[in-house]
Amino acid sequence: MPRLQTRVICKARFSIGLDHDTNKYIAMGFEETHCHKLATFHEGAWVQSQRNIDTKDLSQIDAIAKFCIRPCLTYEYIVNQKGGYFKIEFTQKDMYNWIDAKRRDEAFEIDSHTALMYLQSKAYSETNFYCRFSTNKKDMLANLFWRDSHSIFEYQCFRYVLVFG
Repeated sequence: MPRLQTRVICKARFSIGLDHDTNKYIAMGFEETHCHKLATFHEGAWVQSQRNIDTKDLSQIDAIAKFCIRPCLTYEYIVNQKGGYFKIEFTQKDMYNWIDAKRRDEAFEIDSHTALMYLQSKAYSETNFYCRFSTNKKDMLANLFWRDSHSIFEYQCFRYVLVFG
């Protein structure tokens, strides 16, 4: 069975240009004829450009997730709270993607914090240990350099430095 066509070359256009005499933007062209069926009001949440999770919903999702409530139940709760699926502006997949991205960010923060704690413990236990690091604008670990007695010994023997970029 052939796949359904999902992309069409639609003639509908809206163009804007700058009128240099008045220094204002004006409508230059408008073609309203579509060669495809338009989404109805109830289908708007399924159009990619219309989907977004507003900050109020994001904070509610985060608060509910802290109580270990399953995301599918969280989505159903928000749907019921708003009065139905047609009144919600995001899909369950959008919510799962948000939760996954947040979880990854938190895991990265924990990993970098753990690495720095390990290096700090090495500094207390080893006299030849040296460490410097920097963070970016988001206060995330950006650059890390460290040297211990083992790496000094290897450099004296083999004369190489290993750098990860």
